[in-house]
Amino acid sequence: MSALRKFHEPIGALAVSFSQLETLVMVFIVGLIEVDPNVGMALVSEMSFAKRLDALQSIAPFTIKDATLCEELAEVIAHMSESECQRNTILHTTWALSGQSNVMRLKPTAKRKKGLKTNLRAASVDDVIAAREHITTSMTKLSAYIRKIQERGIFKLEICQ
Repeated sequence: MSALRKFHEPIGALAVSFSQLETLVMVFIVGLIEVDPNVGMALVSEMSFAKRLDALQSIAPFTIKDATLCEELAEVIAHMSESECQRNTILHTTWALSGQSNVMRLKPTAKRKKGLKTNLRAASVDDVIAAREHITTSMTKLSAYIRKIQERGIFKLEICQ
C-alpha cells in the first residue's frame, strides 16, 4: 500500500463526520427559529458552515434568553469553528508523495492584500485522525447542549418527513 493510500480512509471518515456536524447544526437552527422544518432546512442548507454558526450565534439570544446558556453555546460554536478550520486544512489541500514514503500537504492561497502564500509541510495520518476527533468532540458538545436546553423546554423540534 502506498503511503498516500493510508490517508484515504481517515480523510473519508473526517468528511463524513463533518457532514454529520453540519446536519446537526442545521437541525438545531431550524428548531430554534420554529418554522416549518422543510422551509427551515431549505433556507439553512443554502448557508456555508461558517454562516450557519454566525446565524446560530445571532438567533440564540432570542430563543434561549438565558445569558449563561448563550455563553455556553458561544463556547460550543467556537469549538465547531475550529473543527471547520481543521476540516478545511485537511480537505482543501493537495496531497503528494515526497520520496517513497513521505506524504506532504501543499496548500497555496492567494489573498488580494497579502498575495500568494504556499504552505508545504509533512503530513501524518495521526493529524487527520486528530482533526476527526475534534469534529466528533464538537458533535458531542453540541448534542449535550441541545439535550440540556430540551430538558429546560427551550428546544422543540418535530421530525419532518
